Amino acid sequence: MALFRQAVRVSAFARQCSRVVTTQHQQKRGYADMPLTLASPSDVVKENLMKARNDLTTASSDKDKAEAQITVDALEALDKALH
Repeated sequence: MALFRQAVRVSAFARQCSRVVTTQHQQKRGYADMPLTLASPSDVVKENLMKARNDLTTASSDKDKAEAQITVDALEALDKALH
């Protein structure tokens, strides 16, 4: 029984140590450590416009071409409004 108590104490001690280490590590982290990706709206529109133009050139049916053309027109207008 004494061996069991000792094992429980060692286990509890190890848990406490890992919590302290984890807490210290989390406190040291700042915003510079966090990955942050912010794309400008203009970049997003340009990327979507390139995709839409590609869809327009690869469209097989008239319906797909019409839908792709609408998308291209809308994105070109949005791109123009952003500049």
